[in-house]
Amino acid sequence: MKPKLIRISLIVVASTLLLAGPAQAYLDPATMTLVFNAIAAAFFGALYMVKLNWHRLKAFFNGKRGKADNPLEGEPVEK
Repeated sequence: MKPKLIRISLIVVASTLLLAGPAQAYLDPATMTLVFNAIAAAFFGALYMVKLNWHRLKAFFNGKRGKADNPLEGEPVEK
């Protein structure tokens, strides 16, 4: 993104938050359940992605630039 676009976006967001008045709104209990479920789904989805790519992550942090030892990638493994 361009720095000018980022600055304009931040100014718009900041002015919206600073100039907003009181909302006089009501949140029912189901709203917090929905928010909690969305946060939990994002967390467990991220954990699943880590599980699927564990060998790649381990190779990346160990400094190995070659292929990871993952039998799911590349050629079939003979038994």
